Amino acid sequence: MPESVPAVAEELKKDDVSPLEKSIIVDLGGTTMDCGIITGGELDVSEVYGNPSIGTRSVAIAIIKAMGIADSDINEYEANAILSSEDKRKEISAIINNRSMIDNVMTEINNAIENYPKRVISQIEQLQKVNRIYLAGGGAELIDNYVTAHFRNKKVRKLDDAQLALVKTLVYV
Repeated sequence: MPESVPAVAEELKKDDVSPLEKSIIVDLGGTTMDCGIITGGELDVSEVYGNPSIGTRSVAIAIIKAMGIADSDINEYEANAILSSEDKRKEISAIINNRSMIDNVMTEINNAIENYPKRVISQIEQLQKVNRIYLAGGGAELIDNYVTAHFRNKKVRKLDDAQLALVKTLVYV
């Protein structure tokens, strides 16, 4: 079962979800995309789905490869720091060895970031038809705008502090 299912419990109540509505909780972690489909306003999970190839790690690996081509070996921690940075160019400029490759590295990073939501959206579309989409996990920040724009006829919400939503729920309980 996706870890984020309990995190959405309060959101279902706040949103006054009808017993007939179906919601999908999309939990985007570092290594996987986990989904749970819920019917109604309770945590009645009717289906679960996981894809181990869709996680923010795929974007981090693209950053590592792009930096490697620019003679700048970095690790996943550094790649994730670049990924979560507001000013990726500044972060890259500070650690890149072949400065002539900055634009190429930025292009590769932007391509990876743009492809990530497309993969997530494709997976959501393959699942049951739903009325609501809740986004959780560290990857929610990367895809929120894309998913909201793509599914404009559905109710899409990124959980507040999506990466820590489950932890906060467990502490509250």
